[in-house]
Amino acid sequence: AVNVGREWAPGVTNIATPGLVIIPGEDPFLAADLARRTAERCRAQVADLDGLGHWWALQDPARGAQLLTRFWNSVG
Repeated sequence: AVNVGREWAPGVTNIATPGLVIIPGEDPFLAADLARRTAERCRAQVADLDGLGHWWALQDPARGAQLLTRFWNSVG
C-alpha cells in the first residue's frame, strides 16, 4: 500500500471481528499515536512491544508468539 491511511481509513470503522494492533516501541516506520487511534476506531486491542522494532517477530519470536497466543485465546 502506498497511501495506507487514505486507502484503508474508510473501511476501518466497519471491521467487526476482534483485532489486535501491535505497536513496537522502536519501529521507525510506525506512528504509534496513529496506530492507537486506528485501534480505537475499529475497537481493537493494543499491545505495546517495548524495545522491539519493525521486525519484532524476528527480533523476539517467543515474545511475539506469546502475545499472539494470548490474543487468540482471549477471542476464543
